[in-house]
Amino acid sequence: MERKYDEKFEFVNIGTELIGASYIEMHVTSEKLPGEFITVHMDRKDKSCSDNYIMYLMHEKFLEFMQSLAEEIYEECQVFTPVPTRNGALMPEHITKGISLDDYLKTVNRIMHYFIYTNKDVLTKDEDLEKLRMALEKFELISGVASDM
Repeated sequence: MERKYDEKFEFVNIGTELIGASYIEMHVTSEKLPGEFITVHMDRKDKSCSDNYIMYLMHEKFLEFMQSLAEEIYEECQVFTPVPTRNGALMPEHITKGISLDDYLKTVNRIMHYFIYTNKDVLTKDEDLEKLRMALEKFELISGVASDM
């Protein structure tokens, strides 16, 4: 982890070990993320590591991207997205902090939740949601259904 990200991590504990699993689960912390536990899976054979730290690093970039995209459709709005959790997607060892947001979003295989707060006319919500869906589709970021609540 320290070589991969060029920063210090502190070992916290061994996570749940599954009988017959090909990896050992560990939790570490970083000074950059006080109070957050980063999940690491170390392969038992080749000692390579998969982790979810990149998910924390990309959170702000994803939020900025979604804010910019939403403003094109909703004008004045605010995008919220939950902070990642330790159960987030584990990225292979070759995915490092130098990855672009575009490559990250195409690599990560998980549902990303976001919420858009706007005062825009409710009568246009279906049209606006369709515009957002089409914009996300252009970036190859949608494979499911966007919905309103």
